[in-house]
Amino acid sequence: MDWYITYSSKVFRLDTKQIGIKGYAQNEIIVKSSDHNSGTKMTLGFHDLPTDITELKKLLDMAVEKEDFENACVLRDLIKEQN
Repeated sequence: MDWYITYSSKVFRLDTKQIGIKGYAQNEIIVKSSDHNSGTKMTLGFHDLPTDITELKKLLDMAVEKEDFENACVLRDLIKEQN
């Protein structure tokens, strides 16, 4: 299930691959219980890729043209998720 957030009139897709990973994960939830600065801090990573399928297809074409096949595979998978 994909989660999206709208910020400054742009839509970003939450990167969920690291949620629940121990260690140095990009996404984390920290609960602090102290006299100073207590509360919950949530750090989430978002893909810097567009969510619009037309833009994703343009980026895919550019990645294939540049022979950046690793990035092309990511873009291909994001396009498949949209359909």
